[in-house]
Amino acid sequence: LPLNHGNALSVYFSDPEGNTVEAYVDMPFYISQPHGDPLDLDQDDETILSETEKICRNDPSFKLLDEWRAEVFK
Repeated sequence: LPLNHGNALSVYFSDPEGNTVEAYVDMPFYISQPHGDPLDLDQDDETILSETEKICRNDPSFKLLDEWRAEVFK
């Protein structure tokens, strides 16, 4: 099951023992969690990145990840 969390793109699957495993790629955006939109992995990287940025910028908690880090780790 692929999901777009805004701050990460995730794929969830079960291991042979039935445990849920998450593989993810960080994105350069911050939005508050939980957040999960469907993720179409048939799209090219540029389309996924631009659609993710559009989703994130529409969220009131949006910040570029570097901005968020600067605020949190003062």
